Amino acid sequence: ELVWFPQAGLGALPIHAAWTPLENGGRHWILEDYAIRYAPSVRALLRTAAESKPTQALVVSDPRGDLKFAVFECAWIRAALPSSVHATVLEGSAATAEEVLKALPKASLAHFTTHALFDLKDPFESALILAHAQRITLDTLLPLLRESPPAMVVLSACESAQSRVTGIVDEMLGFPAAFLENGTRTVIATLWEVEDSSASILIGRLYEELLKLGKSPAQALRAAQNWLRRLTVGELETLLKDLKNTDCGPAGSLAAKVKAPLRALDPALPAYTHPFYWAAFTASGH
Repeated sequence: ELVWFPQAGLGALPIHAAWTPLENGGRHWILEDYAIRYAPSVRALLRTAAESKPTQALVVSDPRGDLKFAVFECAWIRAALPSSVHATVLEGSAATAEEVLKALPKASLAHFTTHALFDLKDPFESALILAHAQRITLDTLLPLLRESPPAMVVLSACESAQSRVTGIVDEMLGFPAAFLENGTRTVIATLWEVEDSSASILIGRLYEELLKLGKSPAQALRAAQNWLRRLTVGELETLLKDLKNTDCGPAGSLAAKVKAPLRALDPALPAYTHPFYWAAFTASGH
């Protein structure tokens, strides 16, 4: 694993998607050799909690009801969580700011599949978008984090890894820095607006690598990204078929609808090879 401390505007770059050209015209990605962890400062790393297994999970899924593939993501997360982990799942209109703020202090793992807004002028006004157009700003979260920070936070939300550089060139402000500075050990977040289907598939694989295979967050994300960029249409069909055949409610019926058009495509075709689909996600902290 390598730790990258962004300076100035470099926090906007997906360093984990760096590559060198091959003689055959292909690319050799840095993720083939290393897992990349981001950190705003050494101080932030020293403030984080000791490593521990999750005991309480909070899963916030699709509060606005417009993320079609969120049901896949939620189903895969719940399947990966050990039976020893108690999960509070807030889906759709149930994911209000009040309910999220009530459940968050109890969670050692907090996952958000929602929309987010990054405020470049005032990062503390950056917000997670919840049901009924409610928002939880970073400024609102900070008091809760100081008292009881979750050990791991996954922000499967657009631009949640964005940061603003202050007058001090190496001081970054944004969701990852705020969580890390207040004790959270790991933050998974995104640098740009992610595509719904690829994000849900990548997150599902991330949790399998993390919780079932026991990898560190950075190694789990690296494995999930390498897996997604190689995933073929045929393998995607199989993945959806397995989901369709499980008892997972609306995720099963949606999987059947999504799977049908794939039959017309070449099964050997890579489904999500472009970095746009897999490189938005970053691992910050430990």
